[in-house]
Amino acid sequence: MADLAIEPPVASAEPGTRAALRRARRIRAVSLGLGVLGVVLGAWLIWAGGSHGRWLSDHGLRVPATVTDVAPQRVNGGGNERGRVTFAFSVDGVEHLATNSVGGDILSYTVGEQVVAVVPVNDPETARLSTELDRPGWEVPGAMLIAGGLVALVWGGVRARALRRMRRCLDVEPWLAVQARLDHTTIAGVGGARAMGVLALSRDAGDDTLVVINRGLRRLGQDLEPLAWIAGWGTTELVVSPQGGGRPLEVRAVVPGAPDRAKGKTNRFDPS
Repeated sequence: MADLAIEPPVASAEPGTRAALRRARRIRAVSLGLGVLGVVLGAWLIWAGGSHGRWLSDHGLRVPATVTDVAPQRVNGGGNERGRVTFAFSVDGVEHLATNSVGGDILSYTVGEQVVAVVPVNDPETARLSTELDRPGWEVPGAMLIAGGLVALVWGGVRARALRRMRRCLDVEPWLAVQARLDHTTIAGVGGARAMGVLALSRDAGDDTLVVINRGLRRLGQDLEPLAWIAGWGTTELVVSPQGGGRPLEVRAVVPGAPDRAKGKTNRFDPS
């Protein structure tokens, strides 16, 4: 019995850590869900917004027309152009006038220019120029939703990968309380050396120091000083947190001789 040793609980068993991981999963799920919703809704808006132009192209009557007025207007501080083009055309011997809002092509129209109008048979006054079947800017809401959805999907995917890596560490490694000190140092990178915020960790005063940087967008906080909890000490996958384990943060060692980024398993190394 004297030879038996009690293994410390894994980090993910800590109540604060369990709560933090649940919160991270919810945030990831919300991000991915909003991303899918944004892409789907944006695609639908683009499809629906262009439906009138498609219908007009398929069923409208194409007739010759003459531009009678061009009214350009500068917007956004003069950086862009838009305006209105009025044109005249004849349907069944009856003369009609129609005015279209035009986007960036407004300066390409001139008074007296011969154009082609696409005319709804039952409502000639709503005729559109053949090159302007849809109102300018109709696609912007859908495009913005798609862009926002893609950003949310990418962010959610990145967070999902980071969460998997953290769980891989936290599910097998215990929390270890170590001395911690925030500092700045120069780190060599792809774009050259740059100053970065780092966290210097040591198990006891006078011991070799392990220097780590965060792997995500979150910054190393003041609450990590002077004592931090770390899971994965001596491995290629490291997670730090303020005392209590309630705010786990994935970090990477940058000391000389530190291993490369983890490739799916935990490997031991000597941080000294």
